[in-house]
Amino acid sequence: MSEQLSGEQILRERIKDAREARNQSQADVARRMTEVGCKMHQTAVAKIEAGERRVALDEAITFAQVFGVSLAFLTAPAPTDETWGQVWIYLEAADAASQRVISARASSKKAQQELEASKSEEKMAFDLLTFNSRILSRLLDGMSDVADHLHARAALTGDPSGALSRHLLTRELLNELQSEIDGASPVGEGLPSAL
Repeated sequence: MSEQLSGEQILRERIKDAREARNQSQADVARRMTEVGCKMHQTAVAKIEAGERRVALDEAITFAQVFGVSLAFLTAPAPTDETWGQVWIYLEAADAASQRVISARASSKKAQQELEASKSEEKMAFDLLTFNSRILSRLLDGMSDVADHLHARAALTGDPSGALSRHLLTRELLNELQSEIDGASPVGEGLPSAL
């Protein structure tokens, strides 16, 4: 069984451990202590860590604040082997839960990216369908104009070759095609006849 440390020794070791864990120099800690209202020099931090200087209560509170830990963390005795075993079990469970959260976040992010890509593809397909529908509608308008022109020409010339019947057939086919386009329109209301 290990030797029980005094409260001063525990505080001294925890201050040093917390400083080193944050890759801070003694001067960094002294500067931060001064910034938050507890004037301290680097030599004071060195003497505290070496056990050559005691720590006042207000200094201990400020050390806890500077390191972002509780005063209890800085002053509590080290856990026993039995306590460490229990702590280790909880840490492993917390680590496993943390890994599940990280994995779930990654899966969620991937699903979000796939959803965004799918929405982008859907929009591109919709835009392409709309564009193609507009082109077909314009083509139909053009063909309708040609059919009207042929009808007018046949009427003026008294065309005995059956241009009128071809015009009526063409007009009927154009109307059927326009109906099919209107039925397949992405907006569901049909496309305007002139875009």
